Amino acid sequence: MERHDNETTQRNPARAVSDEIREVLQGKALATLEEANVFIAAYMQQRNQRPMADFQGLSSEQMHRFIAFPFDSPHLVTFADAPEESLTAPIMRLSGC
Repeated sequence: MERHDNETTQRNPARAVSDEIREVLQGKALATLEEANVFIAAYMQQRNQRPMADFQGLSSEQMHRFIAFPFDSPHLVTFADAPEESLTAPIMRLSGC
């Protein structure tokens, strides 16, 4: 099987995933296309739930939720409550707050 260096993987992540799936499927005895699809779906679900160093330990799935639904992901991100006392920063005076 042809191997690609890290630079190629970074430029073409779809190719890297395709190569990874091809490698995982080698030696598997899958009788039908449906069996192959079920196996690949389960593999990709596991892959997408693995922590990634590039995402500070979050998985691809968690990062997607963080970006797409930040306010619906309290287990991933929390936002500070508004301060109780009035702020004295100049921008607050200029904005009329």
